[in-house]
Amino acid sequence: ISGYNYDKDRYKAYMTLCVYNLTEKKIVYTKYVNNQTLEKDEWDDFYGRVTFHNGKLFIGKGRNFYCLDAFEDKGILWKYKTGIYGNDSAMQVFGYDNIALGFTVDRLFAFDINTGVKFYVVAAAGSNTANIIDGIIYQREHSDLQMRDPKTGKELKRVTTGANDQAFSDSRPNGANGKIYVHTY
Repeated sequence: ISGYNYDKDRYKAYMTLCVYNLTEKKIVYTKYVNNQTLEKDEWDDFYGRVTFHNGKLFIGKGRNFYCLDAFEDKGILWKYKTGIYGNDSAMQVFGYDNIALGFTVDRLFAFDINTGVKFYVVAAAGSNTANIIDGIIYQREHSDLQMRDPKTGKELKRVTTGANDQAFSDSRPNGANGKIYVHTY
């Protein structure tokens, strides 16, 4: 980074977004998404996730969710701060039916992807083990497979996956032909 000052900048965790046009074979734009100064113990702010949905890039970085235009640099369209503690770090992001969905360690947030208006926040574990299949969020909740409505955040169903406390903790559910696939260790 040009102008980097070790004493001033060493605790900054920059996320640089690069939008590249494959057809034109050129960079459309690059942008620093966040430029917050971190404290020494804020290691979890290095997490960052990006998803594309309806012409927008929905980003989870540190303790914030951001939305940017996917095709031209219009700046940050909206931003939402999740909190100030370790469990507030953005872990996973999805887009579904004009809804931007973002998981932290222990919550699920939903926003209008175009305006940033918050639809809901619900308690939710399994932030790195979620997937949207056929319009339903499938996620790990402790040892169970939990299904949620992405439009409301409400639990639709819960299936116990077995006595193993770890269940499918590192597995993201997948599905095809009316079946959901998960695995344990």
